[in-house]
Amino acid sequence: NTSKNTRYYRIKGDLKMDKAKKLSVNTFDKIIKENIEDKVVVNFYDNEVVVNKYLTLTDMIKFVNEVVNGCFDDDTGEYLPEVKRFLIDRNTVAYYVNANLPSDYAHLYEILCKTSIADTIRQSIDKRQYNDILEAIDNKIDTKIYTNEQMFTNKLNTAISSMESLSQNVTDVFKDMTTEQMSAALGAISEGMD
Repeated sequence: NTSKNTRYYRIKGDLKMDKAKKLSVNTFDKIIKENIEDKVVVNFYDNEVVVNKYLTLTDMIKFVNEVVNGCFDDDTGEYLPEVKRFLIDRNTVAYYVNANLPSDYAHLYEILCKTSIADTIRQSIDKRQYNDILEAIDNKIDTKIYTNEQMFTNKLNTAISSMESLSQNVTDVFKDMTTEQMSAALGAISEGMD
């Protein structure tokens, strides 16, 4: 973000970076403290709501992982795109404001659909960080879908290989037998299964 405090200068001649003033951590911290708003108050249906404009790195990672993991069925690994927007809206409210949210997803879904709380929050937060979060969610979902497909393909290939091996073993066992010997062997196997 370029602010009014940023100035650009044309430099003539050779500039030696070792003579330029190095920005310190303290300088960055001072700039943030003096110039960056971390929280804003917004009006939501006559309620003052404090919105965090930024998430910490830890909260950003949790936000992304909760959405991504929630988009996949725990038992089957199936991708559930129909819950993605709901989970993003839920986490937008949960992470950016101090709000009590119901644990019942049907009730929470109704709240998110019938009010504009998530949109109200999105208007007040840092767009760059939020876009990075949405991009990370999409990238992780794509990676997880690809990984799940690869695991399924590997399992299928292993099963096919096992079946081919079993088929070859059965062929090897019966290749030198006569029809009567095969019939007797299959009969004995059948009796053993009862």
